[in-house]
Amino acid sequence: MAEAADMEVVAAIGAAGEVEWSTRVKGLLILPGDFSKRLESSESLAKNVVIIIGHLEGHAVFDGGAQMAAVAALMVEAAASLGMQSPVYALMTALCATKGGTPEGEEAKFESEQAAAAAEEKKPFGRLVVDGVCAELSAALKSGAFLRVKLLVRFLGELVSCNLISAQEFGWVLTSLVDSYVCGNGVLQPCADVIAGIVIVALAWSGPVLHDRRKRVLDELMEKIGTHMARRSPLFEKRGLRAIFYVGEEEDDDSDDSDDEGMGGAGGQQAEPLTDSMAALWDEETTVADAIAAVVALPLPTHVLSMEGVPALVKRMGPFAATACMQIKEGARAFRAHPEDHVTPSHSLAYAYTLGAFGEFELFHEGSGGGAALCAQLPTLQRLLLREYVKEVITAFQPRINGDGTSVGKHEALAAQLLAIGKVAPREEAGVYIVVETLLQMVISLPQPPHMTAMLHRTLLELCRLAPNEVAPAISSATGALYHELPRMDFHSRRQLALWFANHLKDTEFKWPFWQHWAGVLQEQRDHPQRMFVEMALDMLVRLSYRDRIKNELPEAMWALLPPQPSIINPYDTPSIISTYDTAAGELPASVLEVIQALVPMVAAKEHPDNLSQWFELQLSTIDAADAEAAGGAAWSAAALTYAILAAGAPSPTHLTQCLDRYLKLVKANNHECGDEAAQAAALHTVATAWAGSPQTMVAATRLLLRRGAVSPEAVVTHFFAPANVDKLGWYAPLWELLEAALQLALDAVEMAVAQSETDETAAAAAGDAMVDDDDDADDYVTEAVRSLQELSRHTVESFVTTLDSAVEQYRGAGVDDPYTDPWWVATTSHFKAAVRMLLSAPLALSAELVGAGGQGGNVMAAALRGDAFECARGRSPHVLAIVRPMETALAATQAVAAEA
Repeated sequence: MAEAADMEVVAAIGAAGEVEWSTRVKGLLILPGDFSKRLESSESLAKNVVIIIGHLEGHAVFDGGAQMAAVAALMVEAAASLGMQSPVYALMTALCATKGGTPEGEEAKFESEQAAAAAEEKKPFGRLVVDGVCAELSAALKSGAFLRVKLLVRFLGELVSCNLISAQEFGWVLTSLVDSYVCGNGVLQPCADVIAGIVIVALAWSGPVLHDRRKRVLDELMEKIGTHMARRSPLFEKRGLRAIFYVGEEEDDDSDDSDDEGMGGAGGQQAEPLTDSMAALWDEETTVADAIAAVVALPLPTHVLSMEGVPALVKRMGPFAATACMQIKEGARAFRAHPEDHVTPSHSLAYAYTLGAFGEFELFHEGSGGGAALCAQLPTLQRLLLREYVKEVITAFQPRINGDGTSVGKHEALAAQLLAIGKVAPREEAGVYIVVETLLQMVISLPQPPHMTAMLHRTLLELCRLAPNEVAPAISSATGALYHELPRMDFHSRRQLALWFANHLKDTEFKWPFWQHWAGVLQEQRDHPQRMFVEMALDMLVRLSYRDRIKNELPEAMWALLPPQPSIINPYDTPSIISTYDTAAGELPASVLEVIQALVPMVAAKEHPDNLSQWFELQLSTIDAADAEAAGGAAWSAAALTYAILAAGAPSPTHLTQCLDRYLKLVKANNHECGDEAAQAAALHTVATAWAGSPQTMVAATRLLLRRGAVSPEAVVTHFFAPANVDKLGWYAPLWELLEAALQLALDAVEMAVAQSETDETAAAAAGDAMVDDDDDADDYVTEAVRSLQELSRHTVESFVTTLDSAVEQYRGAGVDDPYTDPWWVATTSHFKAAVRMLLSAPLALSAELVGAGGQGGNVMAAALRGDAFECARGRSPHVLAIVRPMETALAATQAVAAEA
């Protein structure tokens, strides 16, 4: 039935017009089921393609017909966009080349130069495809379109198997890439890594062919890439910003000792808890290559179309000459002339997704059972290459929004392509588990761009919709496996997993059959990683729905893990509760309490701001100095005003926003009068106290105060490191949301100031000199935003270093040698790394004029972290220095790219 349906699709092509005909061919190529389901043997695939060719042949497509160039261009575009199905295109192209080619071992003879030129103008179809691939490869290299480069290079390797280009010329292509981008003088690691990774993947597919036909070329390539791999800095250092798993001090020492002995880690443990995709694939390839006989039989996840898989008719075709080598060198020159347009630092956010590298680890094991066990039984190289497929499909098919607001792609198409990967796996069920394993590894990877988080969540949901019987068990197995990994997982990886889990349950009717299995976490301490994960997930579920709805889905044993019923707490109901951190507990003076008790109903009644301001100022003047001091100093008024607004805004976020906006002028004026630093500290403490029973509302209220300018990012950072909060860092996840909001606001201020300056510059250029003064004002805003961001960064780094160093002293006094045995240390160092990751995402360079360095020309560094950002760690304990060193490495990489730019 399926073959008959396919024949109808193919037959319909014949009667179509040119545009409709091209669209139908393209649609046929991108449907995974039409071809991938026939990959059990190369003969059935060849038969299917021969049928298609027969229909297209009737339109003289391969004999110089009007549509031949269009079909060739379509083939090239397919090869650069749909890597998962590229074996189909390789065989299809090989068959197409039978029309108008030159037999193997023969040379075309022409009676004159004019006849030769005419023949060149009438290139056979195979020639058009090879030339098109080479031209597209050059264009992709110039523009830094790395995924297209990767797919095109691998496609060229498959054309070697089809004898459309020679193994020697393909070897030259790879060598040109390595010489130009990997081994060239002054090439930064990100650039070298990107191209080396492309060649490594190509060798995984084409290594057997090169070993068979051009072993010397293969050996030289392996040697050059091996040199690069040996000298590159690893992306996943043990204390690095990308590390998903933490390593205790004892494990760290054992690993280092084992490295000296060449053992690769104590008890078989790796020197690093993770390795990047590129390094993992390279290690596997070199392991296989150590046995010469094994190189010829690399275990690939699908049928590479060797000569044995190509119909005998194609074997008589001689190879076409590839024209890519000179174009690669030309592309390298254009690329390296503007590296800042394409390459980001090894440790920066964008780099992982340019390369498609993330921390590799095996989630499933043979004891996992079912499809997970089948997945674990696949040879390592197969698993790595299938993961490469997943990353390629995500990059090529993920929906995106263009600058003009138009959207491209659909999640359904992306999910369908991912499901089709199971068709090329040795066992289809194992392929589905590979897809889910890879997606969830990406979910917990660090750093995680927000758009990537949303895309991964939606894709996993779409997979469940399209194939619930296959995907749901895989997701359950993967979630269970990650749950067992939580005790050694970075705090922020745990948080990202909890966020995905909550979003996934929200869209699947909140059903999860394994709650009872997780009820045992109630016996653990609050800072136990698995208990924290469950509480974070439940808190996020409540935010996405409401408490009673989630409670109804849980076994009664889990109710104690739900966040409390949200209700505002009046800190003035008990006179001993006061609104500052440092004042000893005692009763509030009656005069102060009377003002607060009168203020709250006036704010709730929406008293006119001017009237309330006059009344409040009068009341403050009646409080004598002794009572004010007993109430905690002048900042008591800021706390009282904050609570009154919170109480009036308690019914909903809209109420809170309207109330704060109504009295914002009074809040800012009072803060200034009391001393901004103390007043803002009191306001933040009041929010934390009043909404202690509702973390969601506490975070939302603090964010609102930040956005309205009622509290500054610096005040929030200080609040984060207040003694009462530092003690809770090991288990109270919402605290990080406050720090994240403060840092993000400062980062956004720089971006907006730069954007405004650029807009003003454009307008000034159009209006002549009339807007020069306005343009200068915009430059001042940029300078101020950058300065504020750098001061905030310094304050954040110094606070983390001081807090951690103080903790080391306490550990030493308690006889604790390894801080990583304390969940508080794990969480706090995780927050430190997350903050630095955010700060390193600040704009790398701004024009000299924009940062007040006019006359110097070129670009200057305007990153949030300056070169001396970590000077405060000098002389601190070795435990703190071990955390800071990878951060300095990341900062140095950032500065290196800025200097190159």
